[in-house]
This record gives sequence, structure tokens and C-alpha cells, in this order.
Amino acid sequence: MPAPTHVLAQLSTIANETTWLAMLWHAALLIALSAFLRGWRPTRRTAALMLAIPIASVGIVAATYGNVFNTLVFGGLTVALVTIALRMRDDQIGRAADWQVLVGHSFVGFGVLYPQFLDQHSPLAYLVAAPFGTLPCPTLAAIIGFTLLAGGFSKAWNLTLVFFAVFYGTVGVMQLGVWIDIALVLGGLTLSWTAANLMYRPRYA
Repeated sequence: MPAPTHVLAQLSTIANETTWLAMLWHAALLIALSAFLRGWRPTRRTAALMLAIPIASVGIVAATYGNVFNTLVFGGLTVALVTIALRMRDDQIGRAADWQVLVGHSFVGFGVLYPQFLDQHSPLAYLVAAPFGTLPCPTLAAIIGFTLLAGGFSKAWNLTLVFFAVFYGTVGVMQLGVWIDIALVLGGLTLSWTAANLMYRPRYA
């Protein structure tokens, strides 16, 4: 594994050189939120497939910057999530439990406003250009948040995200010293509880 200083420098470079892409992702989320408030409700399969797109975006960005490890991991994760999503029933997403809604919004907010790596530390910069869709940890955190808001898509989907969230969060904290990534570990552990509950309610793949 490259030296932590090298990894941190590369992550900072990506975050600051791809603000245009992060802004597009923030705009896409705003459009989706607006549509949701107007009554749009995606099916379970459609929502899961849509959430795989920012994962793919992270892999593409990693490939552009020569990060082979993240390219392979997020490329493989994209394939895995799309495969899992295509096996889901194409039914309407039900209402999640109140605690999942509350915690889900918290993790979505953390991922979309991820307060790390941007040179401009103003709240406005993070509001419109935090590295969601460009860096692993904020993207995984937001996807976990959306998954909780949906009450968990499936056992396979949940457990896959749990593994990668705990892995990347632990590496961020222990290897890179990015202490806020403890939130990603907590997100993974929270989603594992939802996965455990679904094991006793075998409705989806």
C-alpha cells in the first residue's frame, strides 16, 4: 500500500480537481429530491441501480488518476451492486422504520457534505462540491444513508455495503488518520443491523 502521505495527497488532488463533477452529483441529488417531493417514487430495483452509478463514478475517477486499487475495487463493487439490483423485485419501496429514516438522513448528509480534502474550507464549498461521487468514503456513506432510508434493499446488497464501508472507514481512520471516517464504520455497523433483521424476513435476494 502506498505511503499515507501519498494517498492523502492524491485524494486531495482528486477532490479539488473534480469539483465540477462533485457539483454535478450535488445537482443530480437536488433534482432527485425535488422529484421525490413532487411525488416521484422509484421502485426498489430502479433505486438500487441508480445508487450504483455514483459508485461507478468513483471507480472511473480513480482510473483517471491512476489509482489501480480503487479502480478495481469500485469497478467490482459496481458490477456486484448492479447484479444484486437486477435480482430484486421491481416493487415499490416501503416506508422504513423511524430510526432508519433519522439515521439514514444523517449519513446522507455526512456523505454529501463530507468535510475533508477541499482546499476551500467555506461551508458553501462543501455544500455544493464536497467529494460525493468522486472519493470512496463520502460516496459509500451517502449510499448507506439512502439504503437505510429505503429500509435496506436486500440482504446481499446490505452485507456488500457493510463490508466495504467498514473496510474503507477503518483504513481511513487507522492508516490515513482521517478521523471523521469513523462515521463510515458506524454507518456500516448500523446497516449490518438492518441486514440482520432482513435475515429473519426473507423477502428479497
